[in-house]
Amino acid sequence: MTGSPDDFNDGRMANPCDGFRNAQDIRADKHPSEHLIEIQEERQMVKSLADTLSPSDETVEAYNKRMKKREEFASKRKARHDEALDGYNKYVAALADECAAKVEVASENLNSNLNQQDSEIAGLLRVMEIDEGDDEREAILSSKSIEWIDGVLEMVESTIADRRKLIDKFAQSLEDIECAVRKRRIDERLRSLTEELLLAAHADQGSVERIIHGLTTEANSVLAENRMEHVELVQKLLTTKCNDEKVYLTERWERGRHAWRICRHDRAIRGALERIRSPEFQDPPKLVRVFDFVKESQTDLLQRRLKILLEIRDLAVSDLTRARTQAALESLIELGDEAEKTYSVQGEAMDRIRCRIEELGRELGDQLVAVIEQIDCRPRWGEHLTAVDVADAAVSSELNACYAQLDCMVSKSKEKLFELEGEQRTRCSRVASIMVEASRALEEMKTQKQGMVTEHDKKLRKHRAENEAECEANEGELQEYRRSIRDSAHINPDLEEATKEAYAHLDQMAAGIENFAKQMLDIHEGYPKTVKAFFDLQKSAIGNIFGLERLAVAMQRRASSMQKEDPECTEDETVTVTKAEDGASGVSIDGCDVVLPSPVEEDPPLELWPGVAAAGMCELLDLLQFVEERICRDQADATEERASEPTDDSPTEDPKEEEPAAEDAHEGSDEMTEVAGEVDDAWPTRVNGDKCVEDIHVELEWLCGYVHALRVKLIEFLQTEAEVLLDDSKNSARKGNEELSCELDDRLRKHATRKGFVRSEWYEPRLKQITSHKSKFERHIIGIARKSRDQDDRFDTLVDSLIEGDQRFRSTIDELFHHLSRLKPEDAGTGTPEHVLSELKDLARRSRESGQFWDNQIVLGYLHINYRTGWERAARWFAQITQLVSANDDVIRIQKQQKLEAYSNTEIESWGLRYYSAEVNKLNESLRAKAAERQVRMNEIDAAMSDMIERPLDEFEVERKKVLEEVCVSHGLGKEHVLVRRQLQERVRVDAVLFPSPLV
Repeated sequence: MTGSPDDFNDGRMANPCDGFRNAQDIRADKHPSEHLIEIQEERQMVKSLADTLSPSDETVEAYNKRMKKREEFASKRKARHDEALDGYNKYVAALADECAAKVEVASENLNSNLNQQDSEIAGLLRVMEIDEGDDEREAILSSKSIEWIDGVLEMVESTIADRRKLIDKFAQSLEDIECAVRKRRIDERLRSLTEELLLAAHADQGSVERIIHGLTTEANSVLAENRMEHVELVQKLLTTKCNDEKVYLTERWERGRHAWRICRHDRAIRGALERIRSPEFQDPPKLVRVFDFVKESQTDLLQRRLKILLEIRDLAVSDLTRARTQAALESLIELGDEAEKTYSVQGEAMDRIRCRIEELGRELGDQLVAVIEQIDCRPRWGEHLTAVDVADAAVSSELNACYAQLDCMVSKSKEKLFELEGEQRTRCSRVASIMVEASRALEEMKTQKQGMVTEHDKKLRKHRAENEAECEANEGELQEYRRSIRDSAHINPDLEEATKEAYAHLDQMAAGIENFAKQMLDIHEGYPKTVKAFFDLQKSAIGNIFGLERLAVAMQRRASSMQKEDPECTEDETVTVTKAEDGASGVSIDGCDVVLPSPVEEDPPLELWPGVAAAGMCELLDLLQFVEERICRDQADATEERASEPTDDSPTEDPKEEEPAAEDAHEGSDEMTEVAGEVDDAWPTRVNGDKCVEDIHVELEWLCGYVHALRVKLIEFLQTEAEVLLDDSKNSARKGNEELSCELDDRLRKHATRKGFVRSEWYEPRLKQITSHKSKFERHIIGIARKSRDQDDRFDTLVDSLIEGDQRFRSTIDELFHHLSRLKPEDAGTGTPEHVLSELKDLARRSRESGQFWDNQIVLGYLHINYRTGWERAARWFAQITQLVSANDDVIRIQKQQKLEAYSNTEIESWGLRYYSAEVNKLNESLRAKAAERQVRMNEIDAAMSDMIERPLDEFEVERKKVLEEVCVSHGLGKEHVLVRRQLQERVRVDAVLFPSPLV
């Protein structure tokens, strides 16, 4: 509660009679008016007249008249007095009606606010109050959160607090009406009434005060009664509208919260069950995406595998290499590894999703337990004691069923997925292995074919290589003669003899060219038979890979088996078989059933397939049988079959005996079909019936068409290659003869003009080179000799100038020593100390100006500068010797760069160039020796530099210091000449005494 009746009017209603003041208080506070002053003066005058009786000559009539006027005047005063009192009563009545209207307005405002709050609270609490069977309102209530429920209670409490504020505000408004309106206005009216009564002058002042006091008491009693009624009203409002209403609303909220707990409890369990039965648990979206990805991967992997196989099939046979097929096989293996890795990853993803579903189930259970504990609806728990037991009883069975369904779906999906992948991988890998084997056979065929062609060409190249080797040897010898011509340093006898030997060698080469053509005409025979035998062998090798065999071999094997069964075979049958081997008659073969032709009937050769030329091939295995045994059969069955297969030397079994095996194969295929049907019945499916993985296979029909296309392509290629190679062998001999005749004519025609080429291109250019080089080298040697001689003269002159400068320097040092000796105390004579010290200071100053260690640098500076300059010039002249050596090297380099002089070929080192290089090297050695001598001499001068300059200067400095010390000692001077300075100061003072006044 925000207030109480006890403290409602604290400080305001301690005494109900304190509302108004009496007449004395009002008169004391009010200023007298002008009328009141006149009345008081008139009254005072009348009183004085009454007190002072004096004889008057007034008549009775005048007296009566005066008294009558006095009575009229008194009646008027009374009328004014009564009129003022009536006006006050009417004013009080009107004021009471006005205050009552204001109180009514305040009450209506309070009622409207309270009603609005009641409607708001009632709307919220009405949501929490539901009837049995009202599912809509129950759903609305269950959807509310605990925060909303607590918010309703908080709103109830805040509403009660707001009501207290409204009631307090209403009480304040009542107090304002009583105080600010009623009390204030009655107070003002009593003031005006007092003035009116005093003006009326009907009663004296005491009577007026009693009247005003009575009216004030009456007003105070009314005000006190009103205030007491207001306090009672506020107390009732606080009790009924706040306390009682709060208890009532709280009880309604408690009942609503209990209903909400029941709804929330049922809704939590129902929501958990709905969530378990939803796709989140039964058909998880992540697991669905994994299944979709797996199905896309299945389709994609199958398409990629078939694409690789089709690329191999569509290749031209010439491009069907072992590298391409091996790459395709490796690609298939990589695809298998990729598929295995992808499916393993997806299987792990399935397991993770399964584990995640279990985690979600645990989280769902924990959330349900938390909600049940939070709701705490004990009546709904039944026999269970904890929220965990309630949650387990509600959702555990549903969760376990969901887990079992997911485990079954995931395990079956992974099993089927790896089973289908193994089948696809095995079939495609076996097809690729067959292609690798076929490509290996084709490469071996190409290699052997190339070897055969190479062996044929080897005989031709052998003689050609021998002739070319002989020609190269002759050309090499001719090049040696060319080098001897180009390297000749002199005209006679080197150049002339080398030219004659080159002419003789050209005659020998012409005789060898004519013997080459006679050895190339006997090599082109016997080649067609070798080609035919080679391709028969290759047909047998490649055909066996695809279940084919040459017709002649099949007939021969059949005849040998018949001879073993019937040793009395006639000679006619043997002749028939021999004719069949030569391909003279047609044969009809179905599978491995070989039927010998009749010698009388002559049927045309049969084609193995439409569009393929007769290649003399038959089928050992038809397409379906080949695909089932070589590609689709399991690995264990294939291993047993290879172990039981007969070799080429072993006889072929009777086809009739193979028929039961074929029937068994068909029976096995029927059994596999039944098993496949059972597997299909147990195919893993989702909740909505969709398959988890696709049932994708490499179909037998596709494999049969694939093998058939390869058979046709390979046999046609072999037949075409045989025909092309036979045609090439016939044309090679004719072309060889034509080429040999053309080559012989061309070579003899070119060789006939080579002697003139040797004379014009080798001999004459070399003759000009020898003459030119000799003149150039002689001019260069003369120039180098002149430059070297000039350098020697300048170096000797420089050394002489250095020696002469050193002598002048030493003479100058001696003169300085002599001048210094004259400054000693025993030789100075009558010189004053000031003079000696000034000279010594001058010498010290000059030495400091010259350098840090040289005393008389001004005197000796020009000699030292000349000496250093001469030394640098000597170093420059030493560098000029290196320039002469570089000039010699440039001569050889420039000659190598001159193309017209034939020195641009780096493979040929001319003998003449080596000759001049050796001469230049000798000249360079002499120049370097001379430079070394100059360097030794300059090093000696440099070593003596300190003795020539620094040492004399140091000696001079030592001697100068010694003389300075002697002068200081002899004259009694210190380091700073203190005594001399004191004596000079004493002399100045004496002179100042002698001349007391300044000189003008």
